[in-house]
This record gives sequence, structure tokens and C-alpha cells, in this order.
Amino acid sequence: MLVLFCFFTIVRTYEGGESSELSFPMVHRDCIGPGMIALTYDDGPNMYTKKFLDNLSVDYPVTLYVNGWNYENMQNDPWHSVIKLAYERGHEIGNHGWNHWSYTNAATMNNNKIKHDLDDSEILQQLTSVNDLLYKIIGKAPAIFRPPYGQYNENT
Repeated sequence: MLVLFCFFTIVRTYEGGESSELSFPMVHRDCIGPGMIALTYDDGPNMYTKKFLDNLSVDYPVTLYVNGWNYENMQNDPWHSVIKLAYERGHEIGNHGWNHWSYTNAATMNNNKIKHDLDDSEILQQLTSVNDLLYKIIGKAPAIFRPPYGQYNENT
């Protein structure tokens, strides 16, 4: 069973379009227009992503926030083809960090590793690694980022 939650979306938009450009972030907490909702799918790609895409109507685009290595290693195909399929169907692809670690002081666990206090260079590496791989897969770096766990602070 697939359950989607849409409370609000925290979005990072990067001016300039370069995959490593991290300047001028904007944080959005609400949808742009009244009566709109943002349907999002986090933590993919995984074994449910293709089925999720196949069950969507083309009239309702979603944003897929992908990780580089959370449940699966995005460097491996078949995940490239799933991401490419989503993009070709008109869905937006966003960055959700390489390892799904928290970018605040909270400790997080991923792939049996516990990580505390990512420094600025580690955060930059988490973001640019996903951006660079997505650029390789779909020919475009993502314009949006959702921090894992919805956690962010003045440094992130």
C-alpha cells in the first residue's frame, strides 16, 4: 500500500541552473495558488516508484524527490530508467539529498550508518552529487530541494 502525505513542501530553488549553484535559496511553505495541492513522492527511486507512476493520471503531475542512496543506489540502472520515465511523463524531479541524512544537528541513520552534524562541505556534497547524477540521467539539474525529514535551519 502506498500512502502519500502532503502537508506542506519546503522547496529550495537555485538561481542560475548550474548543478552546483547553491545561491539565493527561497523557501516555500504553501502552494502558489488558492485551492491547489502539491502531490509529492519522497525517498525514491525504490521498488514502488514505477508502479506509483503507472497508476497516476497524466493530468496530475507530481514532484518526485529522489535520493542518491537511501533504499536503493540511484547510480545503478534500472533506477535511471524509472527517473527518466517520470521526467518524460511531465513529473518534476527534485533533490532529496544523497543519503537522506538530516542537514541540521539531528542524528540520522541510513544504510546502518549514523551521521551527526554534517558540515557545510558535506551538505554541499550531498546536494551536488544528486544534482550531477540527475543531470546525467535527464539532462537537467533539479531546481528544487526538499530537506530530509523536513528539517532545516539558518545554515541549510
